[in-house]
Parts: sequence; structure tokens; C-alpha cells
Amino acid sequence: MIKNIVLDMGGVCCKWDVNYLAERLSPKEEEQEAIKKYVFSSEEWPLLDAGTISLKDAQSAILNKAPKQYQQLCQYALNHWHDYFDEIEGMEELIKDYKKKGYTFYLLSNCNEQFYDYYYKKPVFKPFKAFYLSFETHLVKPDSQIFTDFLKRYNLKANECIFIDDILENVKGAMSAGMSGYCFDGDIDRLYQYLDTLNKGEKF
Repeated sequence: MIKNIVLDMGGVCCKWDVNYLAERLSPKEEEQEAIKKYVFSSEEWPLLDAGTISLKDAQSAILNKAPKQYQQLCQYALNHWHDYFDEIEGMEELIKDYKKKGYTFYLLSNCNEQFYDYYYKKPVFKPFKAFYLSFETHLVKPDSQIFTDFLKRYNLKANECIFIDDILENVKGAMSAGMSGYCFDGDIDRLYQYLDTLNKGEKF
């Protein structure tokens, strides 16, 4: 019986699209390409998610690699991208609906320390019981170890959890740890239909 719904953040709770973010950080196409190249595609970005580099050190490395004319822009982008990390329409309502039905929600995400700069501003995160964040544990998806550690940390049974991510490889990682999985394609109605099949005919 599924009791816990575990959600990814980018692509599930909030819109993760580097083109969208770059367009809002600068109106100029040339600068948008610089933001994508020197910030979001930098070798430091995944290290931030893994918690193996600090934001301060990542910023220094990124600025050292960026051409001088883009350094100020890259610094701004690194500090303000999450201002445009918009909630996915309908997800907040879905979470509230299924919480009322008795499900407990957890967040399990590859993300960096900036999470604590923006999560409290977004209502979508308020119903969650706990946040399991990669930069704090130094474990990243799709490694199955991140899911086994998550289950151990919150004393959860794998067969009572479903993990929802927009990347199939991550879903498979959760399933290899014994959890159920669902790959979210952006269709809220389809996700509602799927969640309605959980525990059909059973009671908590």
C-alpha cells in the first residue's frame, strides 16, 4: 500500500528550463547563451548539487572562466536564477488534494544550497513533511543509494513509497531501491488519473 508520495523538484514541482531562465535573466540572445554556457552548463553546477563545492567557490570558478564582458552577468544569473524558478501549474493543488486523502509528501531533489533561499517563498513546498536534498547528503540521483538513504533517514518502507520524477533514469533508480515510480511528462491530469489508481479498493 502506498502511503508516501516522494517528488522531485525541477520538472515536477517547479519549471526547470534553462532556456526559459536565461530569457528572463537577460533580453539579449548573446547573453542568454553565455548564461547557459558559463552557469548552467558549467562543471561547477553538478558539483553544487553534490555538495562538493560551496556556492562561493563555484561562483569564483565560474567567473574566472567566463569572458570579462559576461562576468557580472554570470554573477547575477547565479544569484537570481531562482527568482524565475516558477511553480508548475496545478502541482500545488494536486499535492494539497492528495494530502487530504491521507498521503504524506516528501521532496527528494538534486539541488544546491540555494534551496533555502527560495523554498519558503513558494507555496508548493508548504505541504511537504521533509526535504531530502542532495547537497546535504552528497548523494545524487539516479544512484539507488540516494533512495535507500532517504528511506533509512525517514524510517520508511520502500513498498509504501512512490517516487515521481521527470527523468526516467531517476525513476528507475528509485525502483531499483524497491520504490514504485512514475515519470512525469508535465500532464497534471494524467498524473491525477494515475494517483487515483493507487491503493484502489484498499484503505489506510
